Amino acid sequence: MSGATLGFFIAGVLVAFLFALAVQMRVMAGLVLRRAAQAKFSELKDGTARFAVVHAVAGTDKLDAGDAVGEAATWLRTEYPAAIRHIKIARVATAVTAVMFLAVLVTWRFTAGAEG
Repeated sequence: MSGATLGFFIAGVLVAFLFALAVQMRVMAGLVLRRAAQAKFSELKDGTARFAVVHAVAGTDKLDAGDAVGEAATWLRTEYPAAIRHIKIARVATAVTAVMFLAVLVTWRFTAGAEG
């Protein structure tokens, strides 16, 4: 194994690790927000609480005023802005690291991988 191949391997593992961390951040923050919404609004089931989290992160205000999902989404936006910001950052990081991983693979293939 050449030094260049080893360098690309390390870069690929690092980017894959960053991708896994971003996915983990999305999952954990979403889970916490869903459980917080279910604790505050007992009428929300698992699917509707998830829907409220999606609308809270998206920032949509087009839900009905008396709807429990709309109220939960508004409450989540006001009470947990940091967690919502974490999900938004993790979305971007997931997309960026996926592209970075492909870039590392393609670069390795056309530089060090072409040797053998």
